[in-house]
Amino acid sequence: MSGGGDGEQPASFQHLVDTMPGAVFLRDQAALAERRMSYVSPEAERVTGVSAWRWLAPNALDVLGEFLDERTLAEQRARADTAAERGEQFDGVYRIRGDDDRIRWVRHHSVVIPDAPYTRIGFWLDVTENRYHDMVEGLPAIVAVLDMNTDQALFVNPQVERITGMPPAYWTRPGGLDEFRSRVHPDDYPEQGGLPRFGRTRSAEFRWIRPDGRTRWLRTVSARLPDTDGLVQALAFDVTAEMRAAEGLAQQRQRYQTLVEQLPVATFVTDAEGVLTYISPQIESILGVTPEQLIGMSVEARQDLVVEDDRPLMEQVGGRLYRGETDRYDIQLRMQNADGRTRHVHMIARDLRDGHGARLALQGVIVDVTDQRVAEQRRREALEALVTAAEAEQTRISAELHDDTVQVMTAMLMQVRRLGGDDPRVAELETILAGALDRTRRLMFELRPQVLQREGLAAAIEELAAEGPWSRHTVEIEVPRQSDTTEALVYRTIRELIINARKHSQASELRVSGAVQDGELVFDVRDDGVGFDLDRALDRDLMRMHLGLDTSAERVRVAGGELQMQSEPGHGAQFQLRLPVAPAETG
Repeated sequence: MSGGGDGEQPASFQHLVDTMPGAVFLRDQAALAERRMSYVSPEAERVTGVSAWRWLAPNALDVLGEFLDERTLAEQRARADTAAERGEQFDGVYRIRGDDDRIRWVRHHSVVIPDAPYTRIGFWLDVTENRYHDMVEGLPAIVAVLDMNTDQALFVNPQVERITGMPPAYWTRPGGLDEFRSRVHPDDYPEQGGLPRFGRTRSAEFRWIRPDGRTRWLRTVSARLPDTDGLVQALAFDVTAEMRAAEGLAQQRQRYQTLVEQLPVATFVTDAEGVLTYISPQIESILGVTPEQLIGMSVEARQDLVVEDDRPLMEQVGGRLYRGETDRYDIQLRMQNADGRTRHVHMIARDLRDGHGARLALQGVIVDVTDQRVAEQRRREALEALVTAAEAEQTRISAELHDDTVQVMTAMLMQVRRLGGDDPRVAELETILAGALDRTRRLMFELRPQVLQREGLAAAIEELAAEGPWSRHTVEIEVPRQSDTTEALVYRTIRELIINARKHSQASELRVSGAVQDGELVFDVRDDGVGFDLDRALDRDLMRMHLGLDTSAERVRVAGGELQMQSEPGHGAQFQLRLPVAPAETG
């Protein structure tokens, strides 16, 4: 080859580099330290959008990392260093913001030059179109470009076949766009207002009937393409699963709303600050006001609905809740309804919180217990009348025993003792009279036990249990003072059980216990005697001697309690008395 040929060769190579469809770059050791390029071909500006002089300036390589987080950037550099050490090619794809502020996708290929370990030569290729093409075709939605002047789809991505069942060519053919419209469910046909205005988007949701007859829900978003005459870009998402889930949720919500509004209680919800956001229609039957009159009311405003004497209680439990000291409350109070009448309500509520413990809402129920309270009051009044009448009658009998029977028996005993002598019949008569007088006096005191009023149930029942055929007895009662009516009822009931045990049990041990359990008074009376046939004992026609046991059980039921009995011949007897707690009034 001639020298001329040798002289032309560099110019030919330069022409080849300058006219490549990509950009060639070179980075030597000096450029490496300054994070720039040593050389870029003229195509660099077209490919990357960054001018050649910027690539040659210090820190030019920062443009490659603008859209990469620190971790990804570090990984890219590590890959490049590894490739350099092994003498391998390095490949990567970067997003680069050009001088015109457009973002381009650039594929980077480079290798280290043999015998120059710090010098890298490479090639940049603009893959923006391919990248966006891949992105468009990979979107889980229909992407289309429509020419509204010819009423035809110019482009539809492949996803259209998955959603509609027909390939892109079916919809880009003449009449394809018109057919797409005709398959919109007639009840959902979106309004046709012409082309979207510049800078604005139009969206719609509707049911769409596929050529195979199946119905899908589509959500479309369309916008006019700027600088075009009638071109519109549209996206259509298949939201069938979302809409069906929403329909199912709406149906479920409706079912629960129906359930809530059929319950015999009023359900309410407040926001985190206590403002009422929902209350069910049952509140109208309780307070005589509609939900609309209450929704939006604050905690303070709702206090006016509470009877004045009960407002401190509401403020106390509400304050503890909103201060975060508790996450629920369970109270009974009185509220004033629209016509001024007082209603007794039972209110139960609890916090609804997110995963971080922040209050989202308060949900609760209001139960109208007015009728229950009235019934309880009537029951208490009936019980008090019953117990009062019984106490009055027993007081009368006790007085008569003291004023008449005891006096007569005492006089008779004194006369017998005057007879004296050694006649055994007189001595036997004296013993009989003395025993009868002692039993009569004991009965008189049991009918009207002063110790019950002075010291309470434990002391009074201890006196009862001390008398009997048993060799051992235990009384363990830890109950605070109760109302006079309740203490009298408990005493009379346990007295009846102990008297029966005295007469019939032949027991060697008697145990009586009492305590408060879960808002109830609970007393147990047990003996280890001969026991009895429970059904036979409670049959009034067969066993009249147990009439007091049956009557006691009936009095307990009237008081809202229960007397449970358990016995069988040869296995002793066990009784459990349960009554509502009724603390004695103080002050």
